[in-house]
This record gives sequence, C-alpha cells and structure tokens, in this order.
Amino acid sequence: MLRKFWQAEGGNMAIITAVCASALLGATGAAVDFVRQYDADTAYAAAADAAVLSGAALIREHIDWSSSKIVKEAKAEVQKSWKANLTSDLLANIKKPEIEVSYKGSEWTVAVGYKGEMKTSMLGVIGIKKMAIKGKAVSAVGQNQTHWQFNFAIDTSSSMGIGATQADMDNMQADPSIGCMFACHYSSTGDDTMGRARIGGYKLRLDVVDDAVDNTISIISAKSSIKPTSALYGMTNDLTELVPETDKLNDVKNHKIEIAYTAISIGNTNYRATLEQLTDKIGEAGDGTSADKPRKVVFIVTDGIHDTTYMEPNVEYVWYADHQLGTLDPKYCDTMKNDGVLVGVLYVNYIVPAGYEGTISSYEDKILPNMKACASEGFFYNATAVKDLKPALADMLAKAFNSDVRLTQ
Repeated sequence: MLRKFWQAEGGNMAIITAVCASALLGATGAAVDFVRQYDADTAYAAAADAAVLSGAALIREHIDWSSSKIVKEAKAEVQKSWKANLTSDLLANIKKPEIEVSYKGSEWTVAVGYKGEMKTSMLGVIGIKKMAIKGKAVSAVGQNQTHWQFNFAIDTSSSMGIGATQADMDNMQADPSIGCMFACHYSSTGDDTMGRARIGGYKLRLDVVDDAVDNTISIISAKSSIKPTSALYGMTNDLTELVPETDKLNDVKNHKIEIAYTAISIGNTNYRATLEQLTDKIGEAGDGTSADKPRKVVFIVTDGIHDTTYMEPNVEYVWYADHQLGTLDPKYCDTMKNDGVLVGVLYVNYIVPAGYEGTISSYEDKILPNMKACASEGFFYNATAVKDLKPALADMLAKAFNSDVRLTQ
C-alpha cells in the first residue's frame, strides 16, 4: 500500500502549483520590500546630504562666531534640515541621527550618521520582519577663505537706455522732450535725453540694473566675516573701468551707472573684446586665505545682443554695416572659469520695439543657451521682469559664498 502511494501520480499538478506559488509569492514579496528599502535609503541619503550642507552653509555665513556657538548652531541647523526633508514615517525609523561638528586644520566638518530598522511587509511571511537602515554624510567648509573680490561687468550700451517696462517705453515715446523709447540712444544735437527721462520719472533698464547692483553691495557690506573688495566695469565696444577695485564698497554702490553715450547710433556691444579685456583684468582666482589670493566673482549683466561695426566670429546677422549683430559666444568666458573665477550671468530681458523684430529673429534661439553656457554651473539667471533683478543677483551672491561648502562623503 505504501509503495502504491509513492508511485501514484494523481494530484501532482496541484502540489507543483502550490510550491511554485509559494516561491513566486516569496520572490514578489522580496521585490516589493527591496524597492521600499531602496526608496527609503535614497530619501535618507538625500536628507543627510542636505542636512550637512545646510550646517556647513551656516558656518560659512557666520565664520566669525565663537567655536562653541558654531558647534551649537550648526547642530541645530542640521537637525532642523533633517526633519524638514523626511516624512514622519521615515523619521520614525531612525531614533536620532548622530551629528558631529568639528574643526581641524583650516576646515570645519559637519557629519550626520544614522541607523535604524524598517518594517517589512511581504517578507514577513518568510520570517524577515525588519530591514536595516544605515548611512552617513559629511561636508566641509574652509574657515580662512575670507578674502573676496566682486566684479560687476554691466552692459552700458545704447540698448540698456530703453525704458525698463513697456509703460516706461510708451511714456518716453509720448514725452515731447524725449520722443523715443530710448534715452541717449543717439542724438545729433547732444541732448541729454537720459536726464530728461529721469526728470520725467521714467525708469530705464540700466537704472533698475544699478539698483540691483547697489542692493548686492549692501548685502556684501553687511557680512562682517569676510574682507571684500569690489570693482565696477562698463561693457560697450571696450571694457571701461567705472570704479577701480577698492575695499571702499560704497564707491561702487554710490556710482551712478550711465549709458555710454555716442553721438550717433553705432554698434556698441562687443562681447569678444570686452570679455577678453575683463579676463585679463581679473586674472586667476585664489583660495581666499590672503589679500593677494582672493576668491573672485564676476557678475555679468547684459541683454545678450552683440552689436559691432565690423565682422566678428559670433556675428549672426548684418543689419547695416554699423550694426553687425549676434549674441555672446560662451567660449569667451572659458578662461575666467578655468582660472577659478565664478562667473555669474544675469540676462536682462531684451525688449524688442515694434518694427525691430527681424534684427534678432535669426539668432534669438541662441541667446539664452549661449549666456547660460558662459556662466558657471548654477550661476545663470533670466530676468524676465524688473522685479527679478535684485533677487537674482542676491541669489548668485549666496551661491558664491556657499561655493566652498562641499560634500566629502
């Protein structure tokens, strides 16, 4: 009887199906839980990175604090960031992250270590109730990088004399003392239409750029932990030094930036010439540890239109012999970036007056990509409205200060 039982084949499919189903269920359960663990690990790693960078950025901002205060405040900032970047479910898996803030050599380091367990779902049927969670992130920031050089290269060509908004343009056109959307675009009689625009209360595009530069200088001046210098340049056919490099930042702030007036409307924005001259003027950046080795930043503010009286490699459209047009070739910025200079580019939206659309149509799609490629990574902004200028420059400044904050693990 027993031998017949073992030799019997009836019901084999049911047994095989049951065994396969169990294996398939186990495999499916493992896949589900492993995906959950992967997603959780990714979230914890991102939160840890953000937390240590946040702590290091605070140290960068307040490097003049006492060591004990730096440790206390940085730990609080790390804890705050950690909680802000994780859901309550994920926070429940970690009892408390281990936070370390220490100083060695010339650097502060911020570390976050975490470990815990995550409950499984499907794997519980085969006895695996929990999965381990563990990780660490470390960031560093230099303490002695306190010397900075901030350079503002501002497009002062005729097109920057246009009204800042459409309303300003229309009002200037209607004003009989100006009769043009541009101030000092050109004048055969030498009339000061820029002065008339200001008497009339009309804002020019260059005026709002000037306001944004002044705001940025105020932010820099308020930072007692650094030793900054600044310089101001105008960009037209050539680079003009409006305010030489100085540690008296108010000299830059109080300088009224004017349109580079020309008696006749001739092309006056040459990116090749001005950026080559700017590159030579600024030179290589240092590590910020001494006055002769400052970290260097350039803020280029322009409407992106190259306009010369002769052919250049980046000319795309010849309107007239005196107006050979194109946009910025990003390779003109490469040497500065290779020399360690942080290059910020702020595009001031080019307002095309009615009837002039054809002057940029053949290369309009290259303006933004080329300007973005000129800038250091993350240092390009497109200011589509007047209100965007101040926050754009302020954000680039904050990124510059935090550029030496880095992950080391």
